[in-house]
Amino acid sequence: MLRYTPLSSPSAIRLLSWNGTSYILQDADLDDGPEYEALSYCWSLGDGNDEGGHIICDGQQLKVMANLRDGLERLRAAGRFGPVWIDAVCINQDDLPERGAQVEMMDRIFGSAKAVIVWLGK
Repeated sequence: MLRYTPLSSPSAIRLLSWNGTSYILQDADLDDGPEYEALSYCWSLGDGNDEGGHIICDGQQLKVMANLRDGLERLRAAGRFGPVWIDAVCINQDDLPERGAQVEMMDRIFGSAKAVIVWLGK
C-alpha cells in the first residue's frame, strides 16, 4: 500500500510521472505554475471488470481500477510519461482533510493543466 507524504503547502498537488520502470509522485505547487496534464476518466465502467490490480509507484504498490490502468498504459504507449494529475492516484484518498481540500481545488487543478486528457476506455 502506498504511503503518501504530506503536501508541502495548501496550493500543492502531486503529479505522477513514469521513470521508465515505475511511476513516481512529486509534489508541485500550483502557485509556481508547473507544467502538467490532467487525466479525466471514468472510475468504473460498470461492466463488473473494474479490478485492475496495482501499479508500482514510489517503489510501493497502489491499487487502481482497470480503466485507470488501461489509460496509464495508453499514455505510456503514446510516449506521454507525465507529469500528469490523476485524482485517484495524486490525492491520498484515505486522508479525508487532504481529499476535501484537493476536491475544492479541482477547478484550479484542471484549469491550470496544459491539457486535459479524457479517457473513456478501450
